Amino acid sequence: MTKYVLANVEIPIQILEDGTIESMESYAKIHIIREIGSPEEITSNPAPVQEQIEKLFNEKESNNSVKEVEKIEEPEMMVLREEINTGSRSPLKNTSFKNKKVYKHNVSVKVRR
Repeated sequence: MTKYVLANVEIPIQILEDGTIESMESYAKIHIIREIGSPEEITSNPAPVQEQIEKLFNEKESNNSVKEVEKIEEPEMMVLREEINTGSRSPLKNTSFKNKKVYKHNVSVKVRR
């Protein structure tokens, strides 16, 4: 009895300078997804590999050029010294350095020389 499974196969493909492609089967990863009754259950006609690769690189180049244009057009953010609010702090209090939880947040103002 013949059985079929649906698998997701990841194979790195090396693209040489002359445009030829070479699959690198030694780095392949195969993930079994599910069992199927027959190969006819899967109906898809993907484009040839060379067309898919060209489309991928064309989209990547166009996305990079769009990102460069967007970066140039973004306005810079500037904060002026007058806009910076230093806020007010509560005055410091003298405390004895008793080892009590209540006094842990206080700081001494005394100047010791």
